[in-house]
Amino acid sequence: MSTAEGGTAAAEGRVTIHDVARLAGVSRQTVTRAMNDMTGISAETRTRVLRAASLLGYRPNRAARAMVQGSGTTLGLVIRSLWNPFFAEIAESVIDAVHGRQWNLQLSYVGSGGRDAPAVVRDMAPEVDAVIGYLPPGIGGALPSFTGPLIQLDISDPTSTDAGFRFAVEHDLELVVRRFVETGRRRVAMIDGTTTGGPSVRAPIFTDLARAGGIWDERGGVVSADESPAGAATAVNELLARSPGIDALFVFNDVMALGVLHELHRRSIAIPEDVAVIAMDGIQLGAYSSPPLTTVDLDPRGLGRAAVDAAADILAGQAPRTGRGAQWERHHRLLTRESG
Repeated sequence: MSTAEGGTAAAEGRVTIHDVARLAGVSRQTVTRAMNDMTGISAETRTRVLRAASLLGYRPNRAARAMVQGSGTTLGLVIRSLWNPFFAEIAESVIDAVHGRQWNLQLSYVGSGGRDAPAVVRDMAPEVDAVIGYLPPGIGGALPSFTGPLIQLDISDPTSTDAGFRFAVEHDLELVVRRFVETGRRRVAMIDGTTTGGPSVRAPIFTDLARAGGIWDERGGVVSADESPAGAATAVNELLARSPGIDALFVFNDVMALGVLHELHRRSIAIPEDVAVIAMDGIQLGAYSSPPLTTVDLDPRGLGRAAVDAAADILAGQAPRTGRGAQWERHHRLLTRESG
């Protein structure tokens, strides 16, 4: 270990606890123990860590010092939005689970305005032991010095080796198609979301399933819209202009579906008699729309709890950090209400 090594690391940017761990050849937790004079490490290791910190000019920040007051574990949570109740319900369940474990939490979001998601995670990484959320695919490759788990809340790439959760999308969308068939719908179209960039993975799967079921409306097809009530309301009008005989709509998420219900009411189109509406998310607010929304329940609160459990398992060495052994599939149910 040389002064030159420390000078180079410091020159590249803000020195982090991970830089100290790498230079000293120890874990991040060991650095925390050494810097806070905690038990559980040898005098030789403590000296090596303190020397590495000195060479790098590292000083623990307030968050790092606060960590030692609890279990010594801090979790990072990255969500897409602060206004969509789906993400708010995930965040609330994560906060409850983190507090139950006496962990600490850092929260950030990427929003719908194009914030740099990799930069958000990079800024958070030096202060946390694990990160869960809506993360860029393959984010681990951009954070080679981060040794904790990076857990995706929704893995859509079939080739991904990231840790996290895969939704059984085909199974879930079959529930929607089956419901439309059982209720006699024959001309079904879809309003897709675009905030996450381009068409969703749901659109082509739903289109194929609806075609196979003999209920797809080719004239209406798929209209993409901003993931907001206003965006979906505009999309409804476009679809009805294309194909006035549409009798059912599948909507990308519940928040968009609220805009669809509002616009159909404004146009005096009866729901579900004239047009049935089914969405996907399962937010609690959907039970209080008019009429109450039929939706695929993605169980956002359960997802948040499961993600914290997964982080704990990986940190404890009870699950691998990446690969199929670090991925969990989630099947969902249809909440049948009055809209469809």
